[in-house]
Amino acid sequence: MNKVLFALTSHADLGGLRKTGYLVSIAPHPHSVFKAQGYNVEFVSPLGGQPPMDGFKADEAEQVGF
Repeated sequence: MNKVLFALTSHADLGGLRKTGYLVSIAPHPHSVFKAQGYNVEFVSPLGGQPPMDGFKADEAEQVGF
C-alpha cells in the first residue's frame, strides 16, 4: 500500500504576539484526495500528540469533517 506522511507543526505561539499552528484550511483537501486514491495517510508532529490548529472555520464542512 502506498503511504503519505503529513508533518504538522507543534509550534503554538508566535513570540507572544498570537497563537498559531498548522493552517487547517490546507489539510483536508489533499488528505481526502490521497484517501480516495487508496493511500494510507498518517500525521506526525515533532512533539507528538494533537498539533495546534490555526484558522479553523466551523462553518466549512470540509474542515469540520477533517
